[in-house]
Amino acid sequence: MKKTKKLENIGVKQDSRVLGIFPHPDDETVFSGGFLNKAVEIGASVGIASITKGERGNKNLKNVPPEKLGKIRVEELGNALEYLGINEYILGNFPDGEVQENIEKIKSFIGNLLQNIKPDFVLTLEPDGIYGHPDHIGVSRVVTDIHKEQKKFQLIYSTVSDQFKVSEGALRMADNPEQISPIKPNIMLKLSISNIIKKLKALKAHNSQFQGESNVWEKLRAWDFFRYEYFHIKK
Repeated sequence: MKKTKKLENIGVKQDSRVLGIFPHPDDETVFSGGFLNKAVEIGASVGIASITKGERGNKNLKNVPPEKLGKIRVEELGNALEYLGINEYILGNFPDGEVQENIEKIKSFIGNLLQNIKPDFVLTLEPDGIYGHPDHIGVSRVVTDIHKEQKKFQLIYSTVSDQFKVSEGALRMADNPEQISPIKPNIMLKLSISNIIKKLKALKAHNSQFQGESNVWEKLRAWDFFRYEYFHIKK
């Protein structure tokens, strides 16, 4: 595994176009906030696409109507990206929790995005969706299929280290929890103090997702997401 603190060492440059494609608001920050902020720092063009608005997210907000929660999460996404230095983001209007049922429409949506933006690098969650969430897996599969068909961009998977332990709550969202095996990273990205501070602020901006999760910061520290992020560059 290659260890680096500079994106230039994996080919991302000042004139690069980077597009992150994620299923829900907050996925971009938790798994790739440092990478995205580093890309902004070197002058790359960085954008985010969230396929859903995350209107069904967080069991602790079950009394909040989905439409209202979706609006809250979209606002949180904008605030989080502002901390990371990102001004461009695109929202899909696909139902949260129903990515698999809308896979062909989502493929068309993402295909059009890629055609319009023409990114050099595309960042998405690894094929098992980190912890088996069906929406995570669906979006990853679509991006992977398009990459196989076109080979017009470098695909980078956000993944986790061998020390990552899936929580019981996360496993309950998986269709086949016993089959989860996140792809091994081939890049270990060290975050700077500035990256860590901005990522922390961005995470806090996703406030609705952390309500009732008193140990979320302990989990993130245990997963090492404040010092390092892990990626797999698809060959």
